[in-house]
Amino acid sequence: MFVECAIFAFSLTLVISCLWRLADQPSEGEKILRRLRASPQTRVGDVAEQETARLTGNVRSAGEGLRAPLSGRSCVYYKITLEKLLGGAGWHEILCEQKAVDFLLDDGTGRAHVRSASMKTAVPADREQGSSWFRDGDEELEAFLRERGDPSKEWRYERVLRCREHLIAPGDRVTVLGAVSWEQDPEPSSAGRGYRDAPKRVVLSALPEGSLMASDRSDLVHDA
Repeated sequence: MFVECAIFAFSLTLVISCLWRLADQPSEGEKILRRLRASPQTRVGDVAEQETARLTGNVRSAGEGLRAPLSGRSCVYYKITLEKLLGGAGWHEILCEQKAVDFLLDDGTGRAHVRSASMKTAVPADREQGSSWFRDGDEELEAFLRERGDPSKEWRYERVLRCREHLIAPGDRVTVLGAVSWEQDPEPSSAGRGYRDAPKRVVLSALPEGSLMASDRSDLVHDA
C-alpha cells in the first residue's frame, strides 16, 4: 500500500512539474516580440549590403488586398482564431486561419517590398466576438462558421465560443524583420539610398530560419 501511494505521489508530482514547465514556455507571439526587440532598427534609405534588417513604417498596398472575414475591413493580413471554452480547462483553439498578401513599408526614406509568405506576427486582436448555447453570435461570425463547415457543430447545443480577428491594414504602422534582397523598383522615386544608388528597392522576405516577423505593438513602432 505504501509503495502504491509513493508511486502515485511521484507520478502526480511529475505531471504537475510537466504542466508547470509547459505553462512557463513562451508563446509564439512572445518569441516574435523578443526577436524583434533584440534586432536593431534600420531605415529603408540606410539599408546596405546586409543579410537581415528590421524596418518600421506605414503599410501601403502593393496590389490587390484582402477583405477581413469578420469586420469586412480592407487589409494585407488577417488571422482568425476560434476557441471553445472547455469548463475549468479554459479556452481551447479549434480553428486558426490566416492569410497575407505582399505589401509596401514606407518609412519616409523609401519603400520596402515585404514578401508576406511565411510571415509570423504578434498583432493584438482588432475584434472579438462570442457565441453561446443560448445566444448565437452576430451575423458575421455565424456566416464565417457556416462557410468553414462550422468546426464547432459537434458542440452546437452547448458551445461557448470566442472568435478573434487580428489585422494589418493599409495605414497601420508596423515593424518587420526579414532577410534583405533587392529588386528593380517600378517607382524609382520611392527608392532609398543604397545599392550604389541604382533604381532598386529593398525587399524583405523570410529569414534563414524560415519566417518573416512583424508586429504593430505600440512599444515597438512608436519608438522608431
